[in-house]
Amino acid sequence: MSGSQQVTWLKKLEAEHPNLRAALAWSLDGDEPQTGLRLAGALWRFWHAHGHLSEGRPWLEKALARRDATSPTARAKAFRGAGALAWAQGNLDRAEKCFDECLALHRRLGDRRGMAAALNGMGNVVQNRGDYARSNALFEESLKLCRELEDGEGIARALINLGATAFYQDDYSRAAAFFQESLALYREMGDRDGIAISLNNLAEVARMEGEYARAAELGKEGLILFREMEDRWAVLQTLIGLGRLAVVQGHIERAARLLGAAESMREATGSALPPQVKEAHDQNVGTIRSELGEEMFTSLWAQGREMSFEEAVEFALREEQRPPPDEPSSALTQREQEISALVARGLTNRRIAKELTLSKRTVDTHVGRILKKLGVSSREQVAACLAEQQPLTPDR
Repeated sequence: MSGSQQVTWLKKLEAEHPNLRAALAWSLDGDEPQTGLRLAGALWRFWHAHGHLSEGRPWLEKALARRDATSPTARAKAFRGAGALAWAQGNLDRAEKCFDECLALHRRLGDRRGMAAALNGMGNVVQNRGDYARSNALFEESLKLCRELEDGEGIARALINLGATAFYQDDYSRAAAFFQESLALYREMGDRDGIAISLNNLAEVARMEGEYARAAELGKEGLILFREMEDRWAVLQTLIGLGRLAVVQGHIERAARLLGAAESMREATGSALPPQVKEAHDQNVGTIRSELGEEMFTSLWAQGREMSFEEAVEFALREEQRPPPDEPSSALTQREQEISALVARGLTNRRIAKELTLSKRTVDTHVGRILKKLGVSSREQVAACLAEQQPLTPDR
C-alpha cells in the first residue's frame, strides 16, 4: 500500500471488495477470528484511501472485539487502523484509545517501527486538539525512531506532520521546509500518495503566503495523483483547499461549486474535517454565501453537490477565466490601493493585517481581488503593474 504499486493494488482491492467482505464475514462470524483480524488490519489503508471509513471501522472493531484473536502483532496493526479511521471521522477519543493500545502492544513486542507509527498517530490526535507542543514532541520521537531504523516511509510521514504542526502555528517557512523534505523522500520511494500529500501541503503554504498561482499549480498536481489512486478522502481535502484559494482570488462562484462537491464527498466517505480546517472552512462558506446571496449560493452549491467524483476533479482542474483588465471591475478601491502598495513593498498578508489593523482573512480576500483586477497571478507582478498603471482610479 506504499511505494510505486499503490495505484495497481488499490484498484485490485476495490475490484475484490465484495470478496473481501465475504472473507471478513466468514472469518469473524465463524471460527477464524485470527484470519479476520489479520485481514482487517491489512485493509485499513485501502478503506481510508477509497473513502470506506464507515465500513472499515466496524470491521476493525468487530475483529478487535474477538478476544480469541490473540496475536499481539495482528492486534497492534488492527488498533492502528481503527485509530486512523476513527481520527479521519473526527472521533478523537476512540482514536486516542486505539493508538494507546497500539503503542502499548508494540512496546511489549519491542517493535520500534510499530512504536513510531503509533506515536505518529497519537500526534495527529493531539494536534487536532490544538496541543501543538505535545504533538510536536510525539512527531519528533517518531522521527527519531524512524531515522534510527532508516525507515524512509516513517521519516517522510513524521516530517509531513511536523510541517502541519508548524503550519497551524503560522510558521510557514518551517512548514515548507518539512514538506519539501518529505516530498523528496516520497519521490525517491515512488510513493504517489505521499507525493500528492506533500504537494497539497505546499499548496496551502503558498496560498497563505499569497502565491496564488503557485498554490493552484501545486494543488492541481497533487489532485491528478489523488485521482489516479481514486483517493476520495484526499480528493475532498484538496477540493476544500482549492475552494479556499478560489475565495481569496475572488472566484466566488467557482468556490461555491468546489466546496459543494467537497461536502457531498465528505458525507459519502463519512469523514470529518479537523477542527483547524473546519473553522476556516465555515468562514469561507459564510463569505461565499454573503457574496452571492442566498438564491445563487443555494443553486451553485447544489450544482457542486451533484457532481460525480470525476466531474468534481475535472472541474477543479479547469482554469478559471479572468476578466480582461480593462473592464470597469479592474479599478481598485481605496483600500485595495493601500494594500497593493504594501504587497508591492514585499509585506506578507499577516504583516499587512497588522499594519492596517485588519484581520488576516480580510487581507487574504483583498489580495485575491487585487490580483484578479490587475490580471496578474503573483504578488511579484503587482509592483510592476502598479508602476505601469499609476495613478490608479479608485471606485466611487
